[in-house]
Amino acid sequence: MTISKIYGRIFCCAMAAIFCACQEGKIRTWSNCNQPGDSLALRIVFGDTLQLQLDSLMILGITTPVNYEEKSHTFYAYDEYNKRLLSWPLQQDSALLTPDTIYKLNIRQKISWFSVLSPDSLALYCYGPGQLYFYSHRNKGVVRKLDFSAAGAAAKPYASGGAPVYITDSLITGFGFLMGEIAGEKPEGRTICSAVHLPDGKASHHVPYSAVYTDHNWGGAHLRTVFAARQDHTGDFIISLPADHHVQFINSRWEIKDVYAGSRKHACITTMPYSKKNNRMMADNQVALDYYFSTPTYRNIIYDRYRERYYRILEWPPVNPRLGKKSWLIAFDSNFKYLGEAPLPEALALDNCFLTSEGLYILNTDNKDPNIAQYVQCKVEI
Repeated sequence: MTISKIYGRIFCCAMAAIFCACQEGKIRTWSNCNQPGDSLALRIVFGDTLQLQLDSLMILGITTPVNYEEKSHTFYAYDEYNKRLLSWPLQQDSALLTPDTIYKLNIRQKISWFSVLSPDSLALYCYGPGQLYFYSHRNKGVVRKLDFSAAGAAAKPYASGGAPVYITDSLITGFGFLMGEIAGEKPEGRTICSAVHLPDGKASHHVPYSAVYTDHNWGGAHLRTVFAARQDHTGDFIISLPADHHVQFINSRWEIKDVYAGSRKHACITTMPYSKKNNRMMADNQVALDYYFSTPTYRNIIYDRYRERYYRILEWPPVNPRLGKKSWLIAFDSNFKYLGEAPLPEALALDNCFLTSEGLYILNTDNKDPNIAQYVQCKVEI
């Protein structure tokens, strides 16, 4: 055998070893396809942009906690950097709305969600320890603390605009998720809903991921995020999961009912091509992000109490990844009868939105003026 043939064989063996290493853990993908049908075009009117004046300290961005208080028709935003709560009355007769009150809060924890309970009191949620604080302006501090902390594979709430904490006289409920994909995982061993019972303050954990999550690799991050809403009349919670064309209704007894709530356009949500077990690719954040951009995913579920409708948002893979995924709004009536669907404008921060009797408002991230926050008004006309 000549030297050239020996080197040729060595090269081929080396390339085969590299190929096998690159293919380690790779498996055939699985696609969760919807029930396509006759899609109806929604008419969404994008009305007057809501413009809020910001002071030199305030940055209102994608993850800024916000809250709309219906009774006073007031918008609130929490300034995490300076521990302040700012309020803008929305009934001002001006194109540019100015804040009327700035509250300095005496709190050290990082707040990811809040709600205005009364002129004196707030509910503030800190994800780190999984705790909800009741804060009093009059007392200038926290007057009660509740703990959602969970053992094992029970997720504490990951509270945000897309998954608020819901407070009633007897129960406080939140929704969250745990990162990662686990081989052989039992659904009931990984819960996504936590509740604190009042007045004893004891936490309980409920609701597994839906069946499509049991045997497949969904990347362990972006497709594990939980979105939630609450139906006013029944008190039922509605969960939207990124990889599921259905939504899940959860009643007061923690019973779960699946309801189809998918697009009528053809959509297949596809798994990662990697095994859940001992796969090094799963530790690469860029791989997870590229995967998220490659497949359709659902996100926000919004209950419009003013019109008794539901809106669910679907994101399509982008033509240009730099522009982000294309957002699509699907509307249903109060019984989840399909009403239609239509695209939303680009550059909307879907985690920073609020609903009023005048429409759905979503933060515009294309705004370049640091002194103004802009919210696009979306009116669904049927």
